[in-house]
Amino acid sequence: MNFAYETYKNVESSKNFSNKKEMQEYRSLLMDRVYKKEIPFFKKKFPKGLGEILEIGSGNSRILYALEKENLITTGTGLEISPSRSEFANIWKKDLKSKNVKNICGDFLSINIKEKFDTILCLTSIFPFFDMLQKNGFNTFLKKVNQLLNPNGILILESVTFKQEITSAITFGGKVNLWAEFKKSDPFQFNLVEYAWDKKKRELTATTYNTMRQKLYIDGPTIKKWHMEERKSIEQKLIKNGFKIEAVYGGYSSNPYKDNSLEYIFVAKKIK
Repeated sequence: MNFAYETYKNVESSKNFSNKKEMQEYRSLLMDRVYKKEIPFFKKKFPKGLGEILEIGSGNSRILYALEKENLITTGTGLEISPSRSEFANIWKKDLKSKNVKNICGDFLSINIKEKFDTILCLTSIFPFFDMLQKNGFNTFLKKVNQLLNPNGILILESVTFKQEITSAITFGGKVNLWAEFKKSDPFQFNLVEYAWDKKKRELTATTYNTMRQKLYIDGPTIKKWHMEERKSIEQKLIKNGFKIEAVYGGYSSNPYKDNSLEYIFVAKKIK
């Protein structure tokens, strides 16, 4: 079973929104987040733009639409495994009258992509999934990315380090239950999650339930699994698969990565 598909298959389904206004408020929340985090980073580090780009795990394509609005891309292709999220992205595309972004629903490890790209993005903690989806999945991912990039193309990988969640799980014997409340414009109200950490395998599993705001409904359980590698290990795999490390940041603030950073962003250039 592909847990990534099972986890995201009904996320942002149109049935979760009572009306168009509610959906628009949710979109505004998404864009506020993009303009606080990702867009300042891309404008600062790539002022000349990213060219023709592919985003793997694009979700609702919020980042692509923001990059398009800021004229930071020539074309954008969003690849998303979830049918509901891909549908959400296409409805949004129509409303925005987007001309330079297209959305594809599919699994990156199995789909055949014929185009070449100047930049490939894999953000929002997606790339640590691949080793959990298949054996040596991250290496397979990197080989395929290399083939899809133009000469001197750029790969940008971003993930939360989950240091706080892992520390909490260790404190409580390997598992911890946490909760958070979503903002009022989100159709869901509470997020309930159990984190389980396997130190030997460096695997983190999150089992999640979401409660809806306007009706008695609990979405879940959904399961996410990450293989949390150390920075050095990720860099070694990038180099092995034909990339040169350009920079490693400790998040979208653009500060250099440190051992206590809560995010990491790898910027790597294809060299062979």
